[in-house]
Amino acid sequence: MLTTLQTAYSDTRAADLAWTLGREPLPALAVLDLQLGGAELQLRLLGASHQVLLQEDRGVCSETVACMPGSSTP
Repeated sequence: MLTTLQTAYSDTRAADLAWTLGREPLPALAVLDLQLGGAELQLRLLGASHQVLLQEDRGVCSETVACMPGSSTP
C-alpha cells in the first residue's frame, strides 16, 4: 500500500510505543482491507503506529503498536 498522508510530523521514539493484543479499532489515517481465504484482514496506519485486525470463523484478533497513554507494555 502506497499512499500520501495529510498529517503533521510527530517525533516518536520506540520507547514511547506499546504493543497490545485485543484492542478495539483505533482512528486510522489509512486503511487497507484484504481477503485471505476465509479471513478478513485490515491493516490500519495510525501515524507513527499501526494496527492489524483479523476476523475469521474462529473469532477476531487485533494487534496494535501505538503510543497509548497509561500503558507501559513493551
